Amino acid sequence: MSYLRFLTDLPADIEKPMAHLLEAFQEEMRAQFVVSQEQWRSLQNLVIDLAESQRRTDERMRALFEAQEVLTQSVRELTEAQRNAEKRITRLETAVIELTVASRVGKKR
Repeated sequence: MSYLRFLTDLPADIEKPMAHLLEAFQEEMRAQFVVSQEQWRSLQNLVIDLAESQRRTDERMRALFEAQEVLTQSVRELTEAQRNAEKRITRLETAVIELTVASRVGKKR
């Protein structure tokens, strides 16, 4: 931003000292906000490290998701196996009851 237009509105005896003051102020502001090459490289390296970390996190998340899918499928299979086992146990109980009844009836004759 140019301060020149404001300086021309000032009295002549203040104009030059104000111009020097504004120049000094601008120089100081630039110096404070300029990023050194070392700071810039450090920031670049930090961004690269963060990107790599994010990539590894994404890979781990994918692996966890795949493992969860395998686990979910295993639970489904175990649930089905449990259901089948319960059906077989029920049939076995029924057969044992029928044999027990048949045995008792045979003994009574």
